[in-house]
Amino acid sequence: MKAIFHRDGDHYLPQDPARGPWGESLHGGAPAALLAQALTDLVAVPFPLARLTLDMFRPVPLAPLALTGTVLRKGKRLALAEMTLSAEGVPCARALGLFSAPSPLPEGAVTPAPCPLPRGEGAVVETLAEIVASRVGRKLPPGDGLHHHLLAEGFDGAVGGGRGAAWLSLPLTLTPEQPLTPMTHLAALADFANGMSQRRVVVEDRNYGYINADISLHILREPALGALALLVDNYADLGGRAVMSGQFFDDNGLVAQVVQSGLVNPTG
Repeated sequence: MKAIFHRDGDHYLPQDPARGPWGESLHGGAPAALLAQALTDLVAVPFPLARLTLDMFRPVPLAPLALTGTVLRKGKRLALAEMTLSAEGVPCARALGLFSAPSPLPEGAVTPAPCPLPRGEGAVVETLAEIVASRVGRKLPPGDGLHHHLLAEGFDGAVGGGRGAAWLSLPLTLTPEQPLTPMTHLAALADFANGMSQRRVVVEDRNYGYINADISLHILREPALGALALLVDNYADLGGRAVMSGQFFDDNGLVAQVVQSGLVNPTG
């Protein structure tokens, strides 16, 4: 199985699967997974990530990457940490991780929200790159980037139409030594909310899409290992902004909610 990064001492070296579709930079899902794992390792508490917020200041280059982190609070029920990702001493992204201890309720006290997207035998499995090519007629740059590895099962929606839904999985490892855990897999998938719900706007024969520079992932519970369903919508405004809002499910119900801030961007 291919790895997103290789580790070289204190640095992480992006591999081809980490690439994004726009130039010589990383897909947002790659640093999201790396930062989620780094925050988890830094805090080292026996309870899981409850919220991950990620701000991407600039495109993350295909260059050796360094991590610097600080634990802001570490208590019996809550922990909060900050992690910065830098290339050649220049910060590219920053993440905050909130960890919270569970407080189990009696059996039957809460009814889980079921997944509204069925998962049946014989559903078509495509990569995101294949979905964009077949439904929009636009081929993403060839290569080995994350969008060529994301598997979408039973895609339902309209690429370019502002909504999308599918069961998603990334058959990759974070590094050759470190698999994608259920949490880091979820973090990597969270950046695809924009791509899954991409809205295409045409004004005077000019095409516009949306880019996102952040991820806000609120986690209800730790997901199961394997594919996760994402249902996401893009809500756009004439001011050039958009909000991408979606929900992740596994076979046991709701796992997390994801929100991204979108900025209109000319695409041709």
